[in-house]
Amino acid sequence: MAQVLAGQLRPALFLEIEFLTETVWLWNGFGTMTPGGPAVDPNSSFPYGQTFLGMGWMGEVRSVPQVADVVAQGLNLTLSGIPAELVSDAINAVRQNSIATLWLGCLDSNNGVIGDPVQIFQGSLDVPTLSEGAETATISISCENPLIDLNRPPNRRFTDVDQQFMYNGDLGFFQVQLLQDYNFTWPSPVSNSSSQTASPPNFLTITPGVTGPVEVEVGATVQLTCVCTNTDGTTGVVMGPGEPSPGWGGPAYSSDPSIATVDETGLVTGVREGMCIITKMFVEGGFLGGGTTNTPSNAVTASVTIIVSIPSH
Repeated sequence: MAQVLAGQLRPALFLEIEFLTETVWLWNGFGTMTPGGPAVDPNSSFPYGQTFLGMGWMGEVRSVPQVADVVAQGLNLTLSGIPAELVSDAINAVRQNSIATLWLGCLDSNNGVIGDPVQIFQGSLDVPTLSEGAETATISISCENPLIDLNRPPNRRFTDVDQQFMYNGDLGFFQVQLLQDYNFTWPSPVSNSSSQTASPPNFLTITPGVTGPVEVEVGATVQLTCVCTNTDGTTGVVMGPGEPSPGWGGPAYSSDPSIATVDETGLVTGVREGMCIITKMFVEGGFLGGGTTNTPSNAVTASVTIIVSIPSH
């Protein structure tokens, strides 16, 4: 209060920008300043102890308006007097979507910070614009308000590739790609012309792999066995070792043969390190129920995740 009454209170802007090569701290005065703190409010985000470089007349921060409505109001930062030979370095250092934070503080007559500076803006950097002169250049950088994201579509996809980009190692969407090949028919008995009831396939079960991924080393093999359960509860092996009719009812295939391959009997061979999905499709053809009418059957699939690793020895 004494500084206010004495007319010695001066406003100051403090700016933090995350460039590609480093984080830069600037203030709108001349020379360097290192606010020592400590913070009055323990929850203050102001970086006490950090050295701020003075922008002086070379820097400009466009006014931050105060509005009554919820508006995605941005901010424009301008730095003038950049030597021509440093222009390319300055442009390359700006990384789009980096964070810029602006604080408003008050200084006493000795350039000491009074109270905690208040954060008045935080947003992400946009593409810089350049105005070149004969010897120097001016760079302007727009900072977008976080509210602008509410007007932009997220452009996300429910795919494993998109999930790995955000959460590397998460397998939540790993088998989503199989849904495009999945044909589902509600399991119910199908009658033929002889009024007999056929029992089409209901679902498949592949072992191992029911409770978790199946691991195999590069160059090694692992045997899968697929059992079909029909709508009447009967079961039968449709893929496995010694199966008299390899490939019966439909193919077995790998989502990425460069990682692991599978033959008609369900023998999986590891090729290179990675993850893929082995799928078995089963469609029972022919005349169901022993009649003379070709009655359609269910098409069912089952899949397991294969993790191929490099041998430890």
